[in-house]
Amino acid sequence: MKKITNFIIFFSFLFNIASANDSEYQTSANGLVPLQSDNIRLDKEVLNVIRLGNYTFSVDVTYYLFNEDKEKNTTIGFEAPQPYDGTERNNFFYEDYDAKKKQKAEQQAIKSKYFASSKDLYNTGIENFEVTVNGKTKPFKIVDVTRVSGGKGSTPFVGYLYYFKTHLKHGLNKIHQVYTANTSSSTYNIYEFEYILATAKEWKGGKIGDFTLNLDLGKFIDVDIENTFFNDTKNWH
Repeated sequence: MKKITNFIIFFSFLFNIASANDSEYQTSANGLVPLQSDNIRLDKEVLNVIRLGNYTFSVDVTYYLFNEDKEKNTTIGFEAPQPYDGTERNNFFYEDYDAKKKQKAEQQAIKSKYFASSKDLYNTGIENFEVTVNGKTKPFKIVDVTRVSGGKGSTPFVGYLYYFKTHLKHGLNKIHQVYTANTSSSTYNIYEFEYILATAKEWKGGKIGDFTLNLDLGKFIDVDIENTFFNDTKNWH
């Protein structure tokens, strides 16, 4: 378990098995983002990543949100940046992070009904997405934020937004998401998976109160996790 108390950029899993081919397009996944509410904390996140096979991973993540307001209806989003060339980075999440600008673009995409096509969704690398809130399955829609004027993929705006409307009670609320992510390789690693934690900055307090990462990658796997959100390994088990 790792306590996170400051700004979080991202982390990536680099599964070193053998030398790989040239860089290919890579999938990125983000955390939840609030689209309407300000008084909601992200108290805890439990992220489970399981390798299902070559280039395919199961992602099972639970968020514990604390709503400081009275019970209310709100809209919450899950961001899926467009796959990007492995020679690049999602620079928006590294250098140009502007949450208000991004949220405005996402809300405009929803209002304009820029729904993503089946071809678009194939390109995200994310499949079998499901979400529940306090044990109840929620329907969701997906919009292409790049169609908003000024949007260019993941820089400066996220590619696709999975969004759902939900009722939050006062106090603790549990949101559970599952999906599969199809990844690819780079010149250094046979498997690469990037999960961006920067969106934690958008919840009240700008942080995750408690973060747990569980990996089940099978046998004979070397794992590299870039130390973008931790300084040492003393809290890792």
